[in-house]
Amino acid sequence: PSAEENLMLVDAAARFEHRYGEITIPTAIIAGEADDIIETAKHSVRLHEQIPESALRVLPGLGHMAHHYEPVPFAEAVHAIAAREALGAARETLRAD
Repeated sequence: PSAEENLMLVDAAARFEHRYGEITIPTAIIAGEADDIIETAKHSVRLHEQIPESALRVLPGLGHMAHHYEPVPFAEAVHAIAAREALGAARETLRAD
């Protein structure tokens, strides 16, 4: 994205930040540790802290667009988070029975 597009994204994200705590669906945040566009420690961690029950996976050594450059570690992270959610759903089903 261009610098202008990045500024628009930052503004849009800031407008909705106060509502992040309202998100109730399973949310996976996957970030590259070496991302030089989005500061993982500043943005991804903060987002994770604001979204209840979210899962954060930081991929070591990967930067921005990790899914494009290193699809296997990214896919493994998605799989691990999906498996965690499936296990949680199965436990809830068992408790309800």
